[in-house]
Amino acid sequence: MTITMDASSRVDVIRIPDARTHEWTSDTACRPQRVLIVDEHELVQAGLRALLSGESWVASCFTAGSAEMAVEVARRTQPQLILLSMSVRGRSGLELCRELRARLPLAKIVLMSAEGRVSTSLGQAHGAVGFIPQGLPASTIIATVKRAAEGEKVFPKAVDGDRRTAL
Repeated sequence: MTITMDASSRVDVIRIPDARTHEWTSDTACRPQRVLIVDEHELVQAGLRALLSGESWVASCFTAGSAEMAVEVARRTQPQLILLSMSVRGRSGLELCRELRARLPLAKIVLMSAEGRVSTSLGQAHGAVGFIPQGLPASTIIATVKRAAEGEKVFPKAVDGDRRTAL
């Protein structure tokens, strides 16, 4: 697989050899993803599921409200993308991130929180590929999650004294 980048340093074209012709083809679409949403709040689970289920690149969307359930659902469904709350029924999201990364080394894990943020180095040290503040507009959340599914690191940069977040 070859990845080429445009002048803005965003992934522009992913070239994959065609299995039949062995010629390089372009594929800019995100492959269908099995997504697991882990949050102790049913409203957050339902909202994210509703947002993502309508996207063509989401094959299926699963939810879990506890760390134990997250591990079990992840084991059964083998998600490619996991959206993980920073706190799940008293357990650290970073700790759960590390456990899920060990069990599913190919899954992309994006941390989420309604409060605060996670530094890039701390998130990556625990196996995350990104962080999403839950206060972002729906369209930004969808776009950010898709970028993570496509293989980008999506840790926001603080703007204007941490009042706004740019992704």
